[in-house]
Amino acid sequence: MLKIINTMIIILIMSTGLAIAQGCVGCQKCVENVEIVEMGKMTVVGLNTFASSDHNLFPQLWKRFMERCSEIKGIAKEKVMLGVSYAMQPMSEENKYTFFHLVGFIVNDTKNIPEGMTYKTIPKHKYARFQHKGKLDGLAKTYGCIYGEWLPTAPYEYDNEACELEWYDERFIPDSDESVMEIYLPIKDKL
Repeated sequence: MLKIINTMIIILIMSTGLAIAQGCVGCQKCVENVEIVEMGKMTVVGLNTFASSDHNLFPQLWKRFMERCSEIKGIAKEKVMLGVSYAMQPMSEENKYTFFHLVGFIVNDTKNIPEGMTYKTIPKHKYARFQHKGKLDGLAKTYGCIYGEWLPTAPYEYDNEACELEWYDERFIPDSDESVMEIYLPIKDKL
């Protein structure tokens, strides 16, 4: 696990964070493996920040988390780290928004939360699961395909009341074209 954690911090610090592009050429490749899944209830313990789409605070947040992640006890999935975005609110400018972002581990309980950390219980929910393959510098393109190409034509809409997840496990290899991470987009049926 330590090898994964050490390599994750390197690439996450270098990444540009969550950026929503305006679609891309070749989106079929980005979203070809989409699956509709239901995730059970889970609790994530870690560090939280309030962010906006025009300020990249993710590298600093991940760095702070990596320095303290060994303090978390009762980890349910040793080789999984999550980025959890929630409470997204549009700003006055087009395509700009604010949200909370938590990075952490899925835990069995919240009895021993380290000082300065917080937790978020994520209810059972339906998600569209996408795989981002390759380096993190292409993540904005993947998000652009999801939001700009897949979502407008899908029989679902984004569920603003739920959490959006980024799932990093042993398939995540920093700075590698073979790297895989998953994006869980919270969805509900279109009315």
